[in-house]
Order: sequence, then structure tokens, then C-alpha cells
Amino acid sequence: ARAILTNTMKIAVAISAAIAGSASAWSTLTMKAYTTTISEIPSITIPSQGTIRKFQLSHNDVTVKLSSLGASITSILLPDYSASAPQSSLDDVVLSYKSPKEQYEHKNTQFFGAVVGRVANRIKDGKFHLQQQQQDDEMTTYYNLDRNDGNVNHLHGGYEGFSHRIWEAEMDQNQVKFTLTSNDGDQGYPGGIQVTAIYSLVANDNSDDDVGATLKLQMHGCLLEGETKATPIALAQHSYFNLASHSSSERILKHVLHMPHCDKFTPLDNTSIPTKEVKAVKDVTAMDFTRPRAISDALIHYGEQMVGLTPEVSGENIHQIAKDGSTQTI
Repeated sequence: ARAILTNTMKIAVAISAAIAGSASAWSTLTMKAYTTTISEIPSITIPSQGTIRKFQLSHNDVTVKLSSLGASITSILLPDYSASAPQSSLDDVVLSYKSPKEQYEHKNTQFFGAVVGRVANRIKDGKFHLQQQQQDDEMTTYYNLDRNDGNVNHLHGGYEGFSHRIWEAEMDQNQVKFTLTSNDGDQGYPGGIQVTAIYSLVANDNSDDDVGATLKLQMHGCLLEGETKATPIALAQHSYFNLASHSSSERILKHVLHMPHCDKFTPLDNTSIPTKEVKAVKDVTAMDFTRPRAISDALIHYGEQMVGLTPEVSGENIHQIAKDGSTQTI
């Protein structure tokens, strides 16, 4: 969802994810609840840009690593209790670059692990307009943004969106707080704003046995003091998860997705902009997750229904992904 910030409004978004699964795709992890420890690990200085600070949150056998570049999650380490794994083996379940320095140098074009904004996702043709009350009149103002998505649309805040900035950072008890100021005109957006992203790793309070851990992210955005211009905002945390872990040969194909209340979807045009249609998933099998379903099965149907591949070719492409990790055939 997107929101419009005005000088009388503040938006807060909270995201939380319970970590209670092993790095092995089909086993179950039980974690005792100990006090969360937080530490800063050696930083990296980028000439003429500033210092990228790195942090580590640990709760029992779970470790989350963060970076002030894009307020990013760079690693989530979980125990692997599979039979073949060494005792106390840890494995990563999110994708990232080898280091924040590499993330900076490669411009993070996939937005691995970062907080994206001001507006996540695409804005058609890189244009939007806002209506705002000016004294007794309502004024409509038109804005042009970076077209950083195939030179057609605006994507995730532009060429120098929030995901590419070095945020201010501070440790506070059991959390890390990242703060970024975005001035009026930044990437074409009106109004100066301040955004914060607060990460914490805490005991899972939904368990009677005091087990598990919860990674929490709270994101806030508000206009700078004295700012009168309204602005759109839609922050998102852009991590890519492989719950089977980096070392698994299964990739994500055996992951099971279940969205029991999602019975409709919005189709996209050839530039990934919604067509304004709303379709029932029962009519497009590839998009139907109202019952638990393996990703591999959905991808095969996607190849058939959305790309026009034959069942044989679609299935072979999935096999190729499973064998070498490539996604070029889809």
C-alpha cells in the first residue's frame, strides 16, 4: 500500500517474521530463548561517500547481520540440524553480496536486503501528480521522476533511492536504528522527509515453551519539521529468502506457499505495471495459492499459461533451474 504524507500525518509500518524453521528445508528448529546480544563489527569506509557501519544481532542460535548501506539485512544465519550437517552448523537463508563494499560497487541492482523508497515498486512512466490544499484553493502539481526501470518506469525510488544511501545508525538496547533524511526534490519527489528502520531480534512471544525468535522491523516516515509539501511514500524491505539455505541443492523449488485468503490477483502489462484488471486465481492456475503448493508446480503452470510454453518445455526449464541454479530459461 502507498500513503501520502502531509504536514499533519505520520506513517508507521511494522514488519515481523518469526524464525522457527531450520536451514534445512523440511526439518523443524527449536530455539531456547536467551537474551539478545548486539554488537558492531568492523566498518568499511567508501572514499568521498562515508562509512558503512555493520552490526550483528544474536539470539541463541540465530544471528542477523545488518549494514547501514540501504539499512540492509546482509545475513540471517540459522542452525542446520539435518542429519548430514556438522553439529552446530549455521547456514544463511538470505541473498546478499559478499560485503557491503561489493554491494556499493555493484549498485545493488537487485536491491538485495535493502529498504527501498521513497516509493517501492513501479510508478508508470515515472510521473505522478498530487492535489493539495493551498489556502482556499486546491492545487494539482505534476512531478517527473527517474525512469530507472528500462528507461520506461520509475522503480524503488530511482537511481539513488534509499537502498543506495548510507544511513545514520545507532545501537539502542536490543535493537539497531537506521535513520535517513531525504530532502525536497530528492529523485524528483516533493517534500523533505525523515525515515527510520528499526531492527530487533527477540524471543518469540507466541510460544508457551519460550522457544523461537522473532526478527522485527519497524519503519517510520514523517515530514521534516516545517515542511508543507505532501509526498507519496511506500517503504519496503527487499530481502530475497531461500529457506533451504545457500548450501541446499533444492533452491526454492520445494518451498510451499499458502495464501488461503488471496483469491484474486492483478495482471501486469509488459512493463510490469498493473493493467487495472482484477482476476480470480481459480481461472489462472499459475497464480492460485489458496491451497498449499510447491513453487516448482506453480512455475510449471506459469510457463504454460503465462509464457506459452508446452508442458514438456516448461517442466524441462524447471529441471534446469534445479540442476544449475540458473533462472535464464524462465
